[in-house]
Formats: sequence, C-alpha cells, structure tokens
Amino acid sequence: MKKTVIIGSICGILLFGTVISFAGGTAQKIIDSFEETKLFAQYEKEDVNERLKTKRRKEKIDKSKKNDKWGKMSKFDQMLIAMDATIENAIEYNDVLFNYEYLRQAYHWSQEQLDYVSDLIIKGYPAMDIMDICYFWMDTNEDISIIEEIYLHKEGSSAVTWIERAFNDVTNDKCGVLTGEDVEAYLENGLTLEDIALANKLCRRGSMTIQEILEKKRNGFSFAEITTEVHGENINELPAVILNQSKKREVKHGKPEQDIISHRAVEKAEKLSRISKKSRKELYQKELEEESIAQELELTEDALRTKIQKELGEKGLFRLVTTEDEKDNMMQEAKYENQ
Repeated sequence: MKKTVIIGSICGILLFGTVISFAGGTAQKIIDSFEETKLFAQYEKEDVNERLKTKRRKEKIDKSKKNDKWGKMSKFDQMLIAMDATIENAIEYNDVLFNYEYLRQAYHWSQEQLDYVSDLIIKGYPAMDIMDICYFWMDTNEDISIIEEIYLHKEGSSAVTWIERAFNDVTNDKCGVLTGEDVEAYLENGLTLEDIALANKLCRRGSMTIQEILEKKRNGFSFAEITTEVHGENINELPAVILNQSKKREVKHGKPEQDIISHRAVEKAEKLSRISKKSRKELYQKELEEESIAQELELTEDALRTKIQKELGEKGLFRLVTTEDEKDNMMQEAKYENQ
C-alpha cells in the first residue's frame, strides 16, 4: 500500500527488469529448482486469491449499480460508489482519492484518461494497484490501455517488482532484458548500478533498448544527452557545457568521468518537467547555475499535496481514519516491506 507522502516512488527504485541467473553446481541447481517450484506455487496461490478478491469486489459493485441514478452519474461518482463498496480501510480509500487528484493536478491527466482509471476500479480491480501502474505507465510511450493489460499479468504482490515484470511480459521484452552476467559485464566496463537503473527507466520510452542506452553511456554520452534523445528532442539545444564535456570526455582507468548533471538531477528534471511543464534544457541550466532541481521539485510537490489534501477535505470526500484503520495499515505495510 502506498501512502500519499511517497507519490510515484516505485519507478525510481533500482529495477533492472532482468532475469538474474548465476552458475552453480548440481546441488545448487537442485536447490534453485526447488525454490523456483515453491515460488511458482506461491504465485499461483496469490493469483487465485487475487482473482477471487476481484470477483467479490465486482459482485459488490454490481449490487451498487442497481441504483436508479447509476447511469446518470459521472465516472468519478461511480468510482466513489465502487470504492465505498470495496475498500474498508479509510487510509487506503483516502490514498486512492489523493492519487487520482494528484494525477490530474500534478501530471495534467485529461478527463478521458481519468475516466479510464475510474472504469478499471469500477471493474473491481484493486484501486491502489491501478494507481501504482499509472505512475509506471507515465515512463512509457504505450497506449493507456496497457495499464489493464499489466494488471492482468500480475504475479506476486510486491508492486516494486511485479509491475515491471508484467510490463516486460506484455511487451515481449522489447525494451531489452539484462541477465546477471550482463550487469556484471557493464560494471566491469566502468558503468555503475545507477547507470543501469536510469537506463532501465529510460528504455521504457521505446526509442532505445536498455543495451543501446548503456552502450551510449559507455561511449561517453551523458545521461542529460541520452534523456534528450530518448524524448526525440534536439541534443544540440542543451547547454553548451554539457555538450562540451561529452566532446572532451576521456575514459581514465576504465571509468568514465562523472556527468556534470548527476543521475539524481536528470531524474528530478524528468519529473519536474512534467509537473511544471518547464523544458529539461531550462532545468539543466538551473542545475548548472546551482539552483537545485531537487529542491524546486520538493517545494512544488509539497505545495500540490497540501492543496489537494485541503480541497478533498473541504469537499468532504476523505473518510475519517480510525485507530483500527491505522493498525490495519501498519500490518499491510509491514507485509509489503517483508516481500
């Protein structure tokens, strides 16, 4: 379960979307096979349980649809009725509402896109799973309909891993997949885990595979340049100091020089450019002038959170959180962290 204070953090966690495999002796292979069998059985059990939960949610929602006013309601109001029928925990209920409004106000989702999300919740899919996929989807160039496809390919219950695994399944690994040996080879060639994590995120845009992105990085391109190219923009419009660094860059002791614009700043610029609609070039220039992108993003997000929470509270849409809700929420978070 994701709380409002960690909006959209899933996609920033180190995920390779990889199949990590390590060689071992026969005994180890037997152990690995046994573990894989147990894991598969666990996934099958969770999948069956999830289908049953979705069926029960849908049955409850179908009863609510018998209301004479249902057909005249907005998708948002229908979604609220579906949530009332299926979400018992007030914290989860409030988080779904907050995230719905955050997508509208922070990321400028259209009403059509939001209605699509409402439809998925009305179908009985778990609302916070759908919200988690929405944030992931924004890093891709796929049609919004893939959100439902990703959910239908769910395996396991940890949002940190299953969404990317499902995305790779749905897209037939078109963004590229790395093995453990691939990762080790890149590290030996001077790249870092941060490089691989950022490349993994950028490859979802579909213009370059993760291998193509990492090859560019290995050959001296900065991530500011690679990100610009991934978005189909003109690299030559970037601040001159970034381009000059790439032209002069030399590999010393098998390790490329550090980018002028850090990984963290590139990721923050990606997010802030969506929210503020400022160009990445403008944000990179600010970072070069020591005006922190991270600080601007934090202030912008804090202001939006406060505004949205106030608006939803004034409209009376938030549920009152009880002690039991808090206890249940803590148990769910502990379960999530242990996966």
